[in-house]
Amino acid sequence: MTFASCPRVAGLLAGLVLAGCAAPSKDASSTEPPRPVILGVMEPAAIRALGEAWANGETSYEPLAGPVEFLAWSDAAVEIEVLFGSWCGDSEEQVPHYLKILASVEAARAAHGGGPLPIHTRFVGVDREKTHPAEFVAGKGIELVPTFLVYAGGKEIGRVTETPVGRLEEDLAVLVAEAGPAAP
Repeated sequence: MTFASCPRVAGLLAGLVLAGCAAPSKDASSTEPPRPVILGVMEPAAIRALGEAWANGETSYEPLAGPVEFLAWSDAAVEIEVLFGSWCGDSEEQVPHYLKILASVEAARAAHGGGPLPIHTRFVGVDREKTHPAEFVAGKGIELVPTFLVYAGGKEIGRVTETPVGRLEEDLAVLVAEAGPAAP
């Protein structure tokens, strides 16, 4: 019998994959205190102040140069809305990575004399159920966090949900490429 053919093991693996930051844990045996739920629009400095892991996740992350350069040279006007949980381990990993990517892209664009970056970002802390703040989550189908919603011309062109397929900067570069051409 293989692991895949054992229903109990397959169920356990599926549960581990789906657990992520989908719903609050009901495990009463946890010894860690619950993480605070911070709601609403947040500035990067407030995100870094959520804790050591949030700040260190940004400073220790090294984005790939290729996607950073593409994003720095792109003239596609996009809005990225980052819906995340202050209580969520996946958010604690990916949101600081995004902060580092954004800083790297801005620095590369400035080094090339490219003018202001046409990528505008809004960070929004959500509750464990992903229902509040309602003005930011209603109708968006948010089930897992973090979710990076990428908009061009007021329409969603794609999203990165919870864990990127590749690295976050690669996934975002693919979405920004769909929004418009890179500058020469």
